[in-house]
Amino acid sequence: MNPVGQMIISTLALVSLAGAKGTGAAPGEALRGACYTAVAQPLQASGGKITPDVREAYLRWSESEVTRELIAQDEEVSSAVLTEVRQNPVLREAVFGSVYPPDPSILQNYGRLRADLGEKFMERYRSLAVAISVAKRTKGVESQNELKSLGRDYQPEFWQDESLQIPGSEEDKSFVKALAGFMDENHVAAADLYQSQTLQTQLVGYLRDHHFSSDRITEVKTTSGFGERLKYAMVLLHQRPGSREPKPTTEEWLAHLVSIYESSPESTPVADGVQLKWPMFPADTAPWPLLMPLSHPVPISETNYIWEAFQGKHGEDRYHTYGPYRDDDAEMPYELTPSRWHWDAWPDRIQHGGECVPISKGTVDLYSSLVKPAMWAGQPGHANLVSFQSVGGYWLAEVEQAFAGGPDVTFAQWYFDEEPGSELRHRDLYYWAGAEYQLGLALAMDVGLDSYLDTRLATIIYKAMPDNETATLGVSLLRSAIQENPFNPEAWYRLAQATTDPSGSEQLVKAAMNLGNQASLGQLTTGQRPKKLADCLKQYTETLSQFLAHFALLDKVPPDAEAQRREVYQFLKSVPGVHPEDLATYSETVAGADTENGKLDDLGLDQALAGKSDGYGLLRMGERYREGDGVDRNPAKAEEMFLAAIRQNETAAGIEVANCYPWLQADGIRVTASSAFGPDQSPQHLVDGSGLTGILHDNDGAAGTMWHTAEHPSASSPAPELPSSPAWVRFDFPGGARFDTILIWNHNQHGLTDRGFHTARIYGTTDGKNWVKLTAGDSIVLPKAGGEGSSGPIKIRNSSPGSSFSSVVISSDSNYGGTCYGLSAVKFSIYSPDPLIPASQITVSASSHGHDQLPEHLIDGSGMVGPYHYNNQFAFSMWHTAPQLELSSPVNGMPPSPAWVRFDFKKPEKLEEVQVWNINQPGLSMRGFNKTRIYGTTDGSTWFPVTNTETVQLPPATGAPFLESVSVPIYSGDKLIKAVIIAADSAEGNRGGDCYGLSAVKFLPRY
Repeated sequence: MNPVGQMIISTLALVSLAGAKGTGAAPGEALRGACYTAVAQPLQASGGKITPDVREAYLRWSESEVTRELIAQDEEVSSAVLTEVRQNPVLREAVFGSVYPPDPSILQNYGRLRADLGEKFMERYRSLAVAISVAKRTKGVESQNELKSLGRDYQPEFWQDESLQIPGSEEDKSFVKALAGFMDENHVAAADLYQSQTLQTQLVGYLRDHHFSSDRITEVKTTSGFGERLKYAMVLLHQRPGSREPKPTTEEWLAHLVSIYESSPESTPVADGVQLKWPMFPADTAPWPLLMPLSHPVPISETNYIWEAFQGKHGEDRYHTYGPYRDDDAEMPYELTPSRWHWDAWPDRIQHGGECVPISKGTVDLYSSLVKPAMWAGQPGHANLVSFQSVGGYWLAEVEQAFAGGPDVTFAQWYFDEEPGSELRHRDLYYWAGAEYQLGLALAMDVGLDSYLDTRLATIIYKAMPDNETATLGVSLLRSAIQENPFNPEAWYRLAQATTDPSGSEQLVKAAMNLGNQASLGQLTTGQRPKKLADCLKQYTETLSQFLAHFALLDKVPPDAEAQRREVYQFLKSVPGVHPEDLATYSETVAGADTENGKLDDLGLDQALAGKSDGYGLLRMGERYREGDGVDRNPAKAEEMFLAAIRQNETAAGIEVANCYPWLQADGIRVTASSAFGPDQSPQHLVDGSGLTGILHDNDGAAGTMWHTAEHPSASSPAPELPSSPAWVRFDFPGGARFDTILIWNHNQHGLTDRGFHTARIYGTTDGKNWVKLTAGDSIVLPKAGGEGSSGPIKIRNSSPGSSFSSVVISSDSNYGGTCYGLSAVKFSIYSPDPLIPASQITVSASSHGHDQLPEHLIDGSGMVGPYHYNNQFAFSMWHTAPQLELSSPVNGMPPSPAWVRFDFKKPEKLEEVQVWNINQPGLSMRGFNKTRIYGTTDGSTWFPVTNTETVQLPPATGAPFLESVSVPIYSGDKLIKAVIIAADSAEGNRGGDCYGLSAVKFLPRY
């Protein structure tokens, strides 16, 4: 057993087999059954390990499946190819054991490459040929036409030409021809025409003379849209090619790559102060899984240019891996210069630049052309890449151009190309794998290719197992796989899902967390590892641990006992990447489970812990006071407990206490300021949540999550009626806004909190002309922020809470001595004094619903800010029915209805009123309920009206922001209501809409 396995085997032994359950799922029940039948006997004999007998049984079965499919499609592979595959263990496992279901196209691809590239190529580059055979698989038998092109490129849609807009209509074509005609007749360059007002004026006259419509003429201006027209005019004038050069066939591509790989450059460039080695990656000795990205082809002419540039034959820019970064408008003048290259071609892309998508694609093209494997990747709002590297004889992966986060938010191409929906931590978009898979794949090769493929085989067999064996034999199988090679995340995640014992789950996550500290890769100790290898291992370990904690603990029902819940919670705080939001969600789950169980001993423990200023105890008591869980509901007491927990560094309490201050959404607020230091210190940061975790703000050293002015700002006025000041921010509410509290986080930039406002004045206006002070005095003093990483707000009560304000201004004449003025965040909060029944105590169901218009939105706070509901255009924060409606009776005793929602309370409640927000979808308020029945039950069987009339009339919503509720009194006296149904009348249930819907429903209990 390798040293990594020896390190973790004792820890994994603590994972309880008795506390496990089956969770596997794989395509094709019959195929799964046949697969497991083939391996069951040797697997059971091994006690759940991938032994030579188990591996042999699976490979024999897989080969038989491949052969059967080929025969069924009247296709064949030569006996010489089959003999070679059977005799070469690495080749055999790649062809028959690397993917599931078994894929005949891998064998076909290999046979084609073997025939076309010849024995000499295969002797040295067999691993590369295997990689390409797997990467270009078609997931089935290839037809002769498919085989001619050697399978299919992996996700080719990402690499199509996209930088030239082809005119569609005849009018578009005529317009572009006219542009080309003007440029040709007047000897005008596209770049000059794009930027010169004089030339544009001449062009307008030319177009009028040629009878073009005013719509076309108005396009003539310095915009990217006009620039796109000019680009195609350049194609008509033969100043640019109309398409990128064709990509080579697979055989041509591999032959060309090898010719470059075997060349000796005249010199190599310097990158980051280091002379680059050649070759950059050992394509003739690397394990085949790391070579799969080299299946991505680049036009030969571009590859030649890249190779020449690498040797210094095209100037000093020899190894261009990034930029220039330009938005569309800044990029366009560079795109309007004549060139022999298409705009998507690498030599031109590095000249005109662009944003993250073309830049990262260009880097992948560069690396592929220089025989360095790389995969396109994505982060939230950003495109980047992951590359495989060889450093000091070790394999590693690097997440590059990671400007929007680390590996935990990175997903990248995965050339094994698993079946969609079959894998864990693969996102739906493009079905890319989380970056821990690419990091782990490289590190796995340092342990061994054979052991890594065994981990893949283990997960394949696990998913094929009958459910009654996964909890015992399956868990043993996954444990043994991890012990042999701990760098396949799927094996960890499957084991985490199968482990139900909280103690065993903790031990599993701990084992992953300790990989970076104790794992031995070959003969290198922890302190001797190359830095890049150590970084890769650290990133893999931390990302794996983070999501393992989700699969093992956060995504599961908490333990029954409060003491054990606290233990799990405290452990989760130590896991890298587990965020305060995750902890708050876990605590909320605990709160829901505890309320349902109603355990007095758990309440006593929480009270005792809170009495000792324990952060967890204070957090839980805050939730109890908020929910009325074992104690009377008391929102003020809940807030007090949450704030006390924050003082004990319980960051999850920052999330919880933020719920006590529902604030207006940023998309309904426009922010302007007296000045801004730069784009990174935008005033929009004050409302967009930048730097906020719940109610706590960070202390970013560059103030990139805050706003502050330019240095030594001059005084200016935010409105004609207001006095001038050196620093002010103005908040405009297009639909008007009511609020009763303003939360202000003073400037919390580390080391520069002296920029924070000292004295401040706060004004509001309802009509844009008449301004009133919103504070009791003329001005207030804002305390200086502490500069620590978790800074809380100052609460300022609005002195005119009943008014609907169109604008608010916060200005300052003094700070704490800094050269700039700044704030971290400002929120406008609406305090809801009514102790409503929490959503965690209600389950909701409906007659039907739209795809994104779920009944849960009625209670979960979607679209709500205090007592107001927003007007989402697509009703994403609301509920409405599906369009095809049939009358049905919600329960026995109620009339048939086309639309209804049912609310079940976890414990029976006395009800005072129900608050209803009708559907507030702009332009579609006719979908809202009109004539409505509200029924209740005390026993779940007998239902009765809870209103004083059989039906009530709900007024329509306006479709504007800040919709207020309609309060419907409940006349059920002191009855304990178990459930309520709100149903639309069959004849007058709405006002003519194609659906029926509501925005939100809240229940006020009776005391």
